Amino acid sequence: MKRISILLILLLIISMIFSQSTDLEKVLEKNIKAVGGKEKIESIKNYSFRLNSENYYISCDGIMKITKGKKPIIVETIIANENSVKRNCFNKISEFKDFRKALYQCLAKLYSGIFTLSKFKGELIYHGLKKFGIEKLHCLSVKKEDIRANFYIDSQEFILKRIVFEGYENGEKVEINYDFGPYKEVNGIRIPSSWYVSQIGARGKVYKISKFKINLDLSEDYFKKLEINAGKVEISDGELKGNIIDFNFSRGRLIIQTNWIGEHFEKAGFKSDENLILKINNENIEVTLFKFQPPRNAFGRGKRLILPNRAGENYLIYLWTEQAQSLAEKLSILSLIKLKRK
Repeated sequence: MKRISILLILLLIISMIFSQSTDLEKVLEKNIKAVGGKEKIESIKNYSFRLNSENYYISCDGIMKITKGKKPIIVETIIANENSVKRNCFNKISEFKDFRKALYQCLAKLYSGIFTLSKFKGELIYHGLKKFGIEKLHCLSVKKEDIRANFYIDSQEFILKRIVFEGYENGEKVEINYDFGPYKEVNGIRIPSSWYVSQIGARGKVYKISKFKINLDLSEDYFKKLEINAGKVEISDGELKGNIIDFNFSRGRLIIQTNWIGEHFEKAGFKSDENLILKINNENIEVTLFKFQPPRNAFGRGKRLILPNRAGENYLIYLWTEQAQSLAEKLSILSLIKLKRK
């Protein structure tokens, strides 16, 4: 009797596993079909798209390359593959670890499967249908050492609706949500037109996809090159040369993005709050260097500053002077700039 009970329990477990496996296969099959079908997806070897100010290049064998910058400038390049996630930001090479590395690797798999879960096959666990308000979504997950990814697929259209990434970063729990907007058809493939990324404790952001292109003519080593194009920096004692990588004039203020980062000022021997001479378009302008974010009263009409970029790792030139507009009219991307002691 005892042996029969054990046998029945084992048969029940096997039946449940088989049922889950069958359900998972059906969801994956319909998910692939919803985006364009297996044949269409397999015909795409690589593709690219623009996401706000970032350019994404995807190799469908699982590699993702991201470049940032305003043409022809590239200030940052990130390459994610199954082994590593490397970054070149203003010629400073680094490598992502732990949760951040796992996050980029999951996104590389998702995008290389053309927004389907096909590249996660063999790793997924199926959790059945879950109700979220009026929506019913198929729930699947992948668990790795540094991340858990929860995928939610629409029960009617079988398109990916949401991803929740969970893990720990610097000892604190992290949860990042991707909510996908309406899908659109491009080149016979259905892709999300936008998505909303949010994180607990931080402001969310909408990302809009554009310039979707398939099967680009890329060099064989394109997905290995971690190169940028952000001009040239020359450093000597008491002098720093560089380039403009972007600029904007609005309401009397000229904001210039440079290719200078913090360590450049250190090597040149410049100190915070030091008054220096900025040479730009044959004009000499006295500016104050701030190595950290300056106080509010440092800004205003007549002010001339160099300060860290809150939105990046480079430094900005801030000019609110009578000459700012005429100077802006003469500027161009990669124009030379020089900073020296008085």
